[in-house]
Amino acid sequence: MIKTNKQRPYELQEYNPEWKQMFNDSKDKITPLFGDNLISIEHIGSTSMEGMFAKPSIDILVAVKDLDKVTENLQLFVEAGYNPRGRDYVGEKGDDEYITEDDN
Repeated sequence: MIKTNKQRPYELQEYNPEWKQMFNDSKDKITPLFGDNLISIEHIGSTSMEGMFAKPSIDILVAVKDLDKVTENLQLFVEAGYNPRGRDYVGEKGDDEYITEDDN
């Protein structure tokens, strides 16, 4: 089933047990990028709920002590294959960062 929104089209899929491993792989990849600034990394959203239809995008919530330190180190994320998108996609106040894994 194809759905659309203004920013990105998506397709709902049946639950895929590989999503859990995809999250774990991503978590292992990004954990060192945060260093001692990291509080926790959690798998959230529909792909984290066993048996639920979902768009096949692994949503990850990262809690940090200081968001400014993440912004100061964006080059680390670029080098790891992530695409910083600034504050364009999140929060009405624009007080969050949004970083996606580069599809290229």
